[in-house]
Amino acid sequence: MPNTERPCGSAADQAPRARKRALYAQIACVGRALGQPTRLEILEILAQCPRTVETLSALLDVELKSVSAHLKVLLRSGLVSVRRHGRFRQYAVSSPEVIELAVMLQQTARAAAGAAREYRSSGLDKAVPGSGSGLDLETALRLAKSGELLLLDVRPPEEYAAGHLPHAVNLPLETLGQTMAGLPQDTPCAAYCRGSCCFLAQRAAEVFARQGRELLVIDAGVMDWMGTGRGALLQRETDGAAPQAAAVNPAGRNTFL
Repeated sequence: MPNTERPCGSAADQAPRARKRALYAQIACVGRALGQPTRLEILEILAQCPRTVETLSALLDVELKSVSAHLKVLLRSGLVSVRRHGRFRQYAVSSPEVIELAVMLQQTARAAAGAAREYRSSGLDKAVPGSGSGLDLETALRLAKSGELLLLDVRPPEEYAAGHLPHAVNLPLETLGQTMAGLPQDTPCAAYCRGSCCFLAQRAAEVFARQGRELLVIDAGVMDWMGTGRGALLQRETDGAAPQAAAVNPAGRNTFL
């Protein structure tokens, strides 16, 4: 019988192979966009709420020109979107899948690093928020609802307004040293922030410690909850949640991690 099998690499194979390579080229574009620390941090901030390049530059403490270049890469890869807001351009994550991908990347990197001997010996695994040393989300919500715990959101006011946990009070880190004096002394406090690579809540715990008080740190954070299907827990200020007093940075510039 004649051999009817086409040899590998024949012309008939080229079309599907070309399509496959084109698809992987698109996937690689996303991978390259995610392969830079500042761009990952930009996604963490944009997962909280839309931001202008000027605000991102201030939050990251990175030059405006550099932030703009990173945003162009994220735009080309389809990870962020942009729209006009008055005289400014506001950037946002382009879809919920972007947040899910960023969270999965963090989880994968943590698991891979945790398996490496250098990582274990460095002690860095003990310095990662959400690594199991804090308070879990479900317990925090239950205690806050019953009034047994004061829940603190230590992110900037704009991020709190865009989505926060029920019963949470916004006390931004930058002014926490001045505002925590008004907190009740007989109620335990717990804080959360942007995500598992954000150290705002841990820094807030250091502020509490300097005042001789303990602040529990809730595992993970807003980005993690959004990326793992728990974003519906978050409330917007316009959702009927009680308004909370928020401290404002008088200098107009944030120095957050």
